[in-house]
Formats: sequence, C-alpha cells, structure tokens
Amino acid sequence: MKDFYPDETKSFDNLPENSPLQFLSYGGLLTDISERVRVIRKTKRNERRKYLIKKINNIHLEMLIRKIQGEAKKLPNYKRNKWSKGGTNKKIYEKFFIKNDISLKYLEEVYLKQLKGPIKLKIGDHISIDNTSYGKHGIVIKVLPKHIQYHCCHEKYINGVFVPDFENYKYETWGQANTYGYTVSIWKCTKIGSDTPETVQKRNTNYYAKRDEYIRRELFWRNYIKPLSNTIRMPYNYYSYDFDLFKGERPKYISSDEEYVWDIITNKLNNSEWPY
Repeated sequence: MKDFYPDETKSFDNLPENSPLQFLSYGGLLTDISERVRVIRKTKRNERRKYLIKKINNIHLEMLIRKIQGEAKKLPNYKRNKWSKGGTNKKIYEKFFIKNDISLKYLEEVYLKQLKGPIKLKIGDHISIDNTSYGKHGIVIKVLPKHIQYHCCHEKYINGVFVPDFENYKYETWGQANTYGYTVSIWKCTKIGSDTPETVQKRNTNYYAKRDEYIRRELFWRNYIKPLSNTIRMPYNYYSYDFDLFKGERPKYISSDEEYVWDIITNKLNNSEWPY
C-alpha cells in the first residue's frame, strides 16, 4: 500500500508509546502543520525584509548591493542580467533581494551597523571611499555633521587593486596636484589610518619637489621640443611623475602615435646641454 504521508509516518514511528500525540488522528496532520509553518515563515521573512529595506538608508543599500554583486560574480552560473538592479528606490531594492533570494543576514548586519551611527572622523584621518569617481582614498580636511571633505591621495594600481599612497597627493595628467576639497557622505567612508608628523612632512616635501619638476618639464618642452615643429603635440602623460624624464626614462605605456615624440624627447635629452 502506498504511504501518502511518509514524513508523518516517520514522525509517528519515532514517538514514545505513551506520547499523547499517538492519540491524534493520522493522515496529513504533520503535512498540514508543516505547510502552515512554511507559509507563516515566508510571510514573516517578507515582512522583515520590507521593514529592513525601509529603515536602512539608500547609501547603505547601494553599498550592500554592490558587495553582493561582487560576490555573485564568483558563482559558476553567474549571469549579469540576473544580478542587475536598475534604479535607486526602495521598491527596486526589495525586488533585487526577492529575485535573487538573498539571505536576510546581509540586511540585518547593515541595519545593526547603521544603528551604531557613522564612524568618528577627524582632520588628518586616512579614509577609503565607496563608489566615488574622484579617488578611492584620501585625507580628511573638514568634518561636517553628515559629510566630510577630503583631498585625494595618490594611488597605485597593483594586481587589480588600488593601493593608497598618503605621502603624495593625487596628480592630474597635466602635472598639477589635485588639492580640491571633495565632499562625500560620512557613511561612505572607512577609516584606515591617520596622518603622522612624518607623513605630513613627507607629503609637503613631495609636493614642492613635484612642483619644481613640473617647472623643469614645462621649460624643457617650451625651449627644446616645441621650437622643432608646430605640429608636435605634447604626449598625454608627459607630466606623469611615475618615471624620471631627465634620466631618460619613459612611461610604461606609450600609444603608437606618440612613440615618435618620445624618440624626439629622448634624443634631445641625450644630445643637448640641459641647464635646468
């Protein structure tokens, strides 16, 4: 005879003979209870998800979703469309978590972090910044109630990771230090260190050294290269400080249409008296 309630049969077989449950009607009882429990749990889970998403601010939700999307890329069956989010409102955030059946533990952890309040920062602290187009690391120069202002520091791209160099400002492709005070939400910041007198002194020393280097390169171009031809254009990374121009070094990467310009620069340095 076919057993239509195998789970219930197993449960009853394991009950003691004197258990009161032995006197309950047999036939789908536990199956019915299990189904009701499953529905209740799902309802409670949905309600908790909705509550957490409502309470967590959008900055934290965006940061969390980017983290989850990064982890999802490691899945063997990863498909970008499945893990895409779309807009930036609470309904879309909720759909993202439901669609991908994401554990509530992620939201619970972020909610607890938010309840503790933002991190305490002071001028001179070193920070990493989430999802910024200006610079992923910087030095705090001003603290506001909900925001901070910072100077970008130099970053080296090593093995796919941006490594901060707090002894140098970020320098633009035209050679000048980027000392603009960028403003960002304090919630996006993570403290990773602080200035020391030695760090500040080194950063200032490097700043003045690079300023002098900029002047030398500008004079060399103006007086030795530009007069050769009006058609010569300055290479894109001529002012990069990642190489020593006056020791005959070149950038690591040179586009094919700029190679001849670097040949002219190198030849001029090797065959001219350079007074600067």
